[in-house]
Amino acid sequence: PPGRPGAAAGGADEAVPVSAGGPGAGFGDGGGAEPPQPGLADLLDLLARVRAAGLPVAYAGTGNPVRVGAATGLAVYRLVQESLTNTLKHAGPGAAARVELAWTGPELVVEVRDDGRGPVSAGTGGQGLVGMRERVALAGGTTAAGIGPDGGFRVTARLPVPGGAR
Repeated sequence: PPGRPGAAAGGADEAVPVSAGGPGAGFGDGGGAEPPQPGLADLLDLLARVRAAGLPVAYAGTGNPVRVGAATGLAVYRLVQESLTNTLKHAGPGAAARVELAWTGPELVVEVRDDGRGPVSAGTGGQGLVGMRERVALAGGTTAAGIGPDGGFRVTARLPVPGGAR
């Protein structure tokens, strides 16, 4: 169905345990086979795990999904994962989050926002945000992060999709 994460990604992505690391984590060093990396097809499982950890998360998808490359799928997955982890750590009690994927034709826009207290101190720019930016850039996209218009915190990524004009 349109808007469902993984709907157009097919079965190419398999769920794997979450591993730590920066944007290059999981990319081989040339020695041996690497386990499959998570992608769009794994987002619903990720959201279920975050909900089980106590964070209410809503999901919305719009537009017509298209198949994306492994780098884009991994970038989206890790961006959502890190954003929701940050919400769990920093948003405060009673916070909720929303994940939106908008397939606009030339790009996939991913937004993760929460209604929490926002950053405790401005300008700290943790390694998680740096890693998100780097991974999205490797997939040809851009990111923005900061306080949302209604408070809380928002992370937005724009990634090119196959066949989309740029």
